[in-house]
Amino acid sequence: VRDVRTGVVVLPSAVSHIRYVRVATRMGISSTTNIVVSMGITASFLLLAAIQVSATQRIPTPFEKRVRHIMHDTLAKFAAQNKLGIWIAYRNATESFETSFGTSDGQTTPTTNSDIIPCGSLTKPYTAIAILRLVEQGKINLDDAVQPIIDPYIWKYNSTTLNALGWSANISNVTIRMLLHMNSGIRDYDDEVILNRTLSHPDQDISPWDYLAWNSKSMYCNPGIDCVPTTYSSMNFLLLGLVLAAKGNENGIDVEWEHYDQLQGAIPAALRRKYTKTVFFERGLCSKYPNVAHYFQLLRVENESAVFKDMYNVSCLNGWAFGNIGSSAHDAALMAYDLLSPDGTLLSKKSVREMTQFGPGYIYPGIKVSYGLGVWKTTQLSMRD
Repeated sequence: VRDVRTGVVVLPSAVSHIRYVRVATRMGISSTTNIVVSMGITASFLLLAAIQVSATQRIPTPFEKRVRHIMHDTLAKFAAQNKLGIWIAYRNATESFETSFGTSDGQTTPTTNSDIIPCGSLTKPYTAIAILRLVEQGKINLDDAVQPIIDPYIWKYNSTTLNALGWSANISNVTIRMLLHMNSGIRDYDDEVILNRTLSHPDQDISPWDYLAWNSKSMYCNPGIDCVPTTYSSMNFLLLGLVLAAKGNENGIDVEWEHYDQLQGAIPAALRRKYTKTVFFERGLCSKYPNVAHYFQLLRVENESAVFKDMYNVSCLNGWAFGNIGSSAHDAALMAYDLLSPDGTLLSKKSVREMTQFGPGYIYPGIKVSYGLGVWKTTQLSMRD
């Protein structure tokens, strides 16, 4: 985006190995406003950017026409050539629009604006928002140790504790803030192990208890200051999910993890009715959900050609609190706007400031990002990254 002052926050999507999509467009913007753009691609990609600029003037209708024209010229051809789907949504304070290109199944089914896209790690901002809402309600503090909250819960519902599972004694020093900021020292799950298990048992769900049992129990650094820069680990958000389940739904009574209402936890009741195309997948196959787009897992590269697996008929649980969201592009843009725009109402301004205090980190070895609390900023990434 040129000719405007921008502050960009990118919320990544990840399903196993697939982490990024790069779409470059050039847009001239003559007037300025608060803009939210979200872009989804069938092969488990979602790029969500909230662009905030200084003025509040309403964008005229020709802007929408120009954006649609640019997107059609560049992305419709790209979608057709690569047999994938692309969903785009735009929102500001007074208007919104959405469009899509390509197919939702990699074959012949055309995309629609009602498609629900498995968005992987877009779940993480929702989990972070739910945690910060508990902080605002006085039910937890960011600097509370996490083990005293979740150990009784794990014992109640799975008859064990973190230490009994063999987790490092350093887990006792991990706080909620460290989990959100990913400087807890907790290692990520093994992509290859999870993928092989999923492909060999497509109708079986991998539960949070499985992740806790299978994950590496050692820690790569002492929690906190020794873990700077941060290292991306989805397991942080699995533990945050257990914190949420331990604190329960709106009645405050703990519930089994699969009965925790993730949408209710993250979105206030007054706003919830607007999120009509947001789903948090439960146990079972992706194909059981209406309007769900297919997503494709990269398996390997042979002779410079990528080999993908259609994951439509496998479990859609995908790590639960760190990866089980399905969303339309419209709802993804709506969440970014409700969270990050000046008149956003998902969280208090204080909580949003906490969430967007970015520190140095790595998404992969050698690829630097700035990570906050459940969101990360990628404006410093090169196209190669």
